[in-house]
Amino acid sequence: MANLYDKASNLVISGNVERIYGSSMLGDAYWEVSVSIKSSNGKTLTVDTRREYPSAFIAITACNNMATSFSPTIKQLVSEVINHKDFKDLIQ
Repeated sequence: MANLYDKASNLVISGNVERIYGSSMLGDAYWEVSVSIKSSNGKTLTVDTRREYPSAFIAITACNNMATSFSPTIKQLVSEVINHKDFKDLIQ
């Protein structure tokens, strides 16, 4: 944990999904997710992410691609939150 975790800290970080949208349209398949992150220290930030994935003409393939691309989209979102230039302000 890089010695940054403090068991005695009262700091609380919470998040809210503001918007989530998925498109499986042929040629335009993507997920968009917007979250707001709030710290008990009063600081907030908003992160919007968009991740494209392969579309397909056959519906079952398009739906499968949409489902399997959701987890990597959330992984990308979490990475963008943690690497956001203002994230450090939330944890101070």
